Amino acid sequence: MAEHVRVADGTNPTVFPRIKQQRQDLLKFQARERQFIPDLVIVPINQKAVRPGEAVTIDRWPGRWSARCLPVEPGAAKATKLVGCYCDIGFYKMNPQEERQRMTCIVGLISDASVHIGGDSAGVAGYSLTVRADRKVFRNQDFLFGFTSSFRMGQLLAHSFKPPKRDPETDVYAFMVTDFVDALRQCLKDGGYARRQNEAERGGTFLVGYAGRLFRIDDDYQVVEPVDGFDACGCGQQIALGALFASSSSPPRERLEMALNAAERFSAGVRGPFHFETLNLAP
Repeated sequence: MAEHVRVADGTNPTVFPRIKQQRQDLLKFQARERQFIPDLVIVPINQKAVRPGEAVTIDRWPGRWSARCLPVEPGAAKATKLVGCYCDIGFYKMNPQEERQRMTCIVGLISDASVHIGGDSAGVAGYSLTVRADRKVFRNQDFLFGFTSSFRMGQLLAHSFKPPKRDPETDVYAFMVTDFVDALRQCLKDGGYARRQNEAERGGTFLVGYAGRLFRIDDDYQVVEPVDGFDACGCGQQIALGALFASSSSPPRERLEMALNAAERFSAGVRGPFHFETLNLAP
């Protein structure tokens, strides 16, 4: 952990000692991460010019934090000679969202009104990896799922979630963003998985096939439908998307295998065996 905060006044940097602050005085971004860095301090040189939560940006990279306090407005910066302050906070524990992005590759595509989804078997915690017997890709009634984020969430989707029935007159996308998401939120709450972060409810990320269409549900419960007819999620997402884009002329199963093989090759959080399911549109 850094012992000082360095503040530049435009000429000579001044070093201020670390100051322990009360929890209620911490910057807003620390409120979200307080459990990981309880003694984080950023020292503004003028509370009126640099108000907590209004003048901070954060840089993060694996295993480290850095934060910069910037002036709230140009006039205040000139009055205090504040150019900016920087503090190297040191090593930190990844938050749950970052931790979830360290495992899994789920890939899906649409072909001839059928939805195809494939996934790996890696369970990752820190530097430990377990090849799981419980699959990340499965069917639940008229829906095909492939999940990342958490095996607990996947277990709830497979064994507890009761997908609602869609009225034939209701648009599929409208159904997904309303009835489907409402039922999903209740399931994750009842199962003890849903959580609140910064006053916002959060879930997890997964692909879902329904009615010949492919959707991605993000952890803020938004419903994404890609125009390309394929998608991916998990730490191998970008690798898999590139492979899917480059294999458009190949058969569906071959495309999914290529994407997962590429993700396993270049991402430490992806591991076989791979599992595949197909959901055909009902006649």
